[in-house]
Amino acid sequence: MLCFVRHSSRGGRPRRPSLLRIFLVAFLLLISGALKPAAAESTKDSEPDAPEAVQTNNAGAPDSDPRSYSLELGGGYSHGYTNGGFARFSFWEPGEYAVRFDFGVLSGFGESTAAFGGTYMHHLNYDTTVSVGLATSTGPLAPKFLGSVAFNRPFFDVGFSFGYARYEWGGGAYSNDVWVGAERWFSHWIVGGSVTHSRGQPGDIAGTRVGLGVTYYVWRKTYIGVGVDFGDEDYRDWLYGFNPRGVNLGFSRWFDDKQGVNVNLGHGWSSSVGRVTAIGASWFKEW
Repeated sequence: MLCFVRHSSRGGRPRRPSLLRIFLVAFLLLISGALKPAAAESTKDSEPDAPEAVQTNNAGAPDSDPRSYSLELGGGYSHGYTNGGFARFSFWEPGEYAVRFDFGVLSGFGESTAAFGGTYMHHLNYDTTVSVGLATSTGPLAPKFLGSVAFNRPFFDVGFSFGYARYEWGGGAYSNDVWVGAERWFSHWIVGGSVTHSRGQPGDIAGTRVGLGVTYYVWRKTYIGVGVDFGDEDYRDWLYGFNPRGVNLGFSRWFDDKQGVNVNLGHGWSSSVGRVTAIGASWFKEW
């Protein structure tokens, strides 16, 4: 896991959702699980340097079902903002495809929102994938529609991802995101970064954010990561802008070869909007 933050704070001036509010919701949804773009998370079988293994039954023949399954349950809390819970079910066949379904609930500001999403990832070959994701919500704390596509391929031992996501909030508010990311796996370290550019309405919003992260790991045992996120947002119609920042700490621990826990702690701030601190935790199990 790379510990990248998708932070932000809630927009203060415009009444419709701004990119800063989109950043905040994305940050909290990163903790609470639902409505992730297609490339936001890799499945276990697609991680570089994964040990190759063939499951066998007691007779020594290949397992009749080549698919693997996982279930993850968790939630997140942010003081004075929104709280959420989620459930995620995934199944995949290594080197072939992966499917993920998400359900999440957010509450805050006297509102509550349920969100539903699904992602399909297909392997063009062992290390090259394309992903398509769709999600919707009851609003208003999350986008009413999210569609995303992504392409992932390594070049010179560095894994690159390229993607596009469309967020629609209703009432004419929307955001188009284009991103590129890169990560490099070493024997016990993962380093990476991403750049996302967003354009949307209202106010002719334009914003760019950068994420950088480093993770220490012992394969399928312990992962400890730290990430930073920074960017800018300009309302060009209103000559107004601000610069959100964030830092995130992540910890994952496998209890055995099938289950474990994730814990994330994030803090984000903006000189024009304020600060938000969030914590999230989840339990996962594979079979």
